[in-house]
Formats: sequence, C-alpha cells, structure tokens
Amino acid sequence: MLAPLCDLMPLEYELLYRIGVFIRKCLDNENKTVRNVTRNGIFFQRMKSLIGRNAQCWSNFVGHSVHKMPVVNKKFIFQRVYDSLPTLVFERVSMLRELLCVRYGYCSQTLLSVDEMDFIVQLL
Repeated sequence: MLAPLCDLMPLEYELLYRIGVFIRKCLDNENKTVRNVTRNGIFFQRMKSLIGRNAQCWSNFVGHSVHKMPVVNKKFIFQRVYDSLPTLVFERVSMLRELLCVRYGYCSQTLLSVDEMDFIVQLL
C-alpha cells in the first residue's frame, strides 16, 4: 500500500519495467551486432539465454507477446500496478492520500479537526 501512496512502483514492477526498457533498447539499437544477438536470444534461444528468459518473464507479466513488445514506459507499468490492486486497497490509498493532503495543508477541509484526521490516518 505504501508504493501507490508515494507514486512509486513496487520493487517487482520496477525491476520488470527496467527489464522491458533494456530489452527494447537492445532491439532498437543502431549496432547491428547488439540487435542480432538480442533477437537471437529472444526469438530463437529463449530458454537458453538470459535476455530470452527475461523477455519471457516480462511477456508473461504484461500479457503481451514478445513479438509485439510495445513501447515500455512508466505509465504502462503503473496501469499494471493499479490493475493488480484490489478495489479496497485502491480506495484506501486514495482516501489516505486525501487525508494527508488536508493534514499537511495542501487542501482545506472544515468538517474534521486535526485530531480527528490524525485518528483516521492512524486507523488506516
């Protein structure tokens, strides 16, 4: 729950994001040798090469084929993070974020006192 609250990705998602970026850069590299070795490892020797196994892991995670690897960006991975969260956690994170904004003066709210907000934040 802490990662979405701070607009960070959980460690597993961050690592998979970096794997995707690395593979995409290798596939789009100007150097013909790098491109060929990457393509060979991913498409022909997937389970024998490290980059092929990483590509398969990334593919299983995002639900896309390795052959149709989309442009990898943080927005895409964040969508996967939020899709994997149960609705209860997502609602709780949104409420906690809003309460913290009010608590630290980024927003105003007149219905609750500071002590009541502190109690609610501790309760969550």
